[in-house]
Amino acid sequence: MATYDLGDVVALAVEIRDAAGALANAGSISLSVTLPDGTATVVSTANPSTGKYTASYTPTLPGLHSVLWTATGANASAYRDSFTVLPAGVPLVSLDDVKARLNITNTDSDEELRRIMAAATGRAEQQTGRALAQRSLTQTVDMTWKPSISLTVPTPALLSISAVTEGGSSVAASDYEVSRDGQALRRPDGTKWAGVVAITGTVGVSGGDLAIAQQAVLELVAHLWETQRTPMGRNAMAGPTPGMGYALPNRVTEMLEPLILRGFA
Repeated sequence: MATYDLGDVVALAVEIRDAAGALANAGSISLSVTLPDGTATVVSTANPSTGKYTASYTPTLPGLHSVLWTATGANASAYRDSFTVLPAGVPLVSLDDVKARLNITNTDSDEELRRIMAAATGRAEQQTGRALAQRSLTQTVDMTWKPSISLTVPTPALLSISAVTEGGSSVAASDYEVSRDGQALRRPDGTKWAGVVAITGTVGVSGGDLAIAQQAVLELVAHLWETQRTPMGRNAMAGPTPGMGYALPNRVTEMLEPLILRGFA
């Protein structure tokens, strides 16, 4: 499965063949791409030569995209494919960092490594209960039925805020404060948040926490890479942590321990 960054142009292609296996044009052909949110979009196609169809698609959402080519009429057939789009933001580790850690000097495994890097970052964020990789997000919290002077941020922890709206109206920066751990927004004057609150800002870690997160993700990438290449499917030196979705190395668990969010501060 191919992996792309958000905003990359994805090149799509399919070949149509007749009953004898020779390249042949379809009576007509269509291409649809289903986005991670379940919506589908029709993509224009080109027919540069007999039996060959191409298209270009620029994704706007991160996640798994499903591709469906449908040929009708002459040489009717269907072909399904998929590709993954990584979220925008500052990667925790670079592909060069990972390849240096694994002593890989060629580009043969770059796509696989990028998928492992994304999986390792996601698992580290799951373990800590917070965003680690820096990225810009707009988060929405509906306080209609639970007005409070404090609201919990869905994806902690906030590094900075560029805008806050409440019920569609802008909230001045002087009218709220962010908790030290970046998990909550509070009204210092005791006014309660009410209605739909939208928070636009940057989440992730920086400084010493960033260095810790980067090393932990590098170790986890190495673990996932090595477990695919050892007879027992396990890096004996890493040591698994029982009860996890998959074996999380003990040393990775220990590295991430200081970054776990446990409550408001």
